[in-house]
Amino acid sequence: MKAKNSVRVFKLIVLLGIILFLYPSTGQAKEIRGVTDDTIKIGSIADLTGPVCNLGIGTVEAQRNYIRYINDQGGVHGRKIKLIVEDDRYSIPLGMAAFKKLVFKDRVLALLGPVSTGFAKTLFSHVQKERLPNISIGLDKEMMEPYKRYVFPTTGTYEFELGVIFDYILNELKPKNPKIALVYPDVESGKVVRKAAETWAKFFGVALHKEVVPISTIDLTSTVLSLKRIKPTHVILHHATSGAVLFLKTTERFGIKLPSFGTTGCTLEDTVKTAGKASKNFFGFCSFSSWYEDTPGTKMMAKISNKYNPDALHLHGNKFYSTGWFGTMILYEGLKRTGKGLSGETLVDALETINDFDTHGISGPVTYTPTVHYMLRHVKAFKSDPQSGRFIPITDWRLPPSKK
Repeated sequence: MKAKNSVRVFKLIVLLGIILFLYPSTGQAKEIRGVTDDTIKIGSIADLTGPVCNLGIGTVEAQRNYIRYINDQGGVHGRKIKLIVEDDRYSIPLGMAAFKKLVFKDRVLALLGPVSTGFAKTLFSHVQKERLPNISIGLDKEMMEPYKRYVFPTTGTYEFELGVIFDYILNELKPKNPKIALVYPDVESGKVVRKAAETWAKFFGVALHKEVVPISTIDLTSTVLSLKRIKPTHVILHHATSGAVLFLKTTERFGIKLPSFGTTGCTLEDTVKTAGKASKNFFGFCSFSSWYEDTPGTKMMAKISNKYNPDALHLHGNKFYSTGWFGTMILYEGLKRTGKGLSGETLVDALETINDFDTHGISGPVTYTPTVHYMLRHVKAFKSDPQSGRFIPITDWRLPPSKK
């Protein structure tokens, strides 16, 4: 009898062990990564000390100021947001180290950034595996196609930008015998821009000359002299601010008065301020308005930013400040729609209900769906104003031509 009882007790212990192993405790079941009763942890990755740090610093400064504003309004459904920022120095290996820290050590709910097309694409499989909502910055069509449940781009694409640029040059300016040159760096975003430019050049039936330059270049003399020999009618410029400024000053030094048309990375107020009068023939194209433009959304951005950091807009108020503000705004909208039952999955579901969201002038309309994560399709053209150090809008929001 004792032996039978011992066997029964042993079986009961084994059964209880199996139950405990398969079914975690109530406390464990309720644990959601990055979420407590009073806190939401959000990660951010950007270049803060590398070759495109003027993009990253402005982006992160905007994120911080907007989150301070959210928290001062009571947070989101009673929870305050804690932002944890990591510097990737525009390096994919350093970025991966930052990503792992944020996910496995800090246990963030979602990720803002990174500010790098190459690294953003590298993260596709990782955010998918970890089921981490990623409010990303990357102007490559691969950010949107094919559909990725956890990747939410907060920009348009270089393909949209290049389509609007080509359309503006050829149908707005109407040059005779157009010959377009593309100057771009030997990095991932440069390859994406080159491919998009080749597609649109073929669509419009115009010649496209290409000049490749290093991302950290300090001398563009040979590039400019090459353009002087080829004599293009217009130049499309894709580079960081430093490269854009160097190009504009070098063309001025050689007496070349070519109208230049920059992608988002060049369309920063830093370009106008640093290049000065050398930027007088420079046009920029971007999916975002700047804080000084006369719209309700940009006025609100300026008001809040000046409240929390009066130096923010003076030091970092370029168009990537608008990008960082915009991405945080979209995250906030998703968090509000999620309600109290917050998790990575419910946040994704909530973001996918955003339809024709009005940013009141900061950008064009915003839509996500459960099958398509295209964010911004609209692009605006700007003209450099060396006297004010600003970009003056010269068009409303535009779409690229249809290829159908």
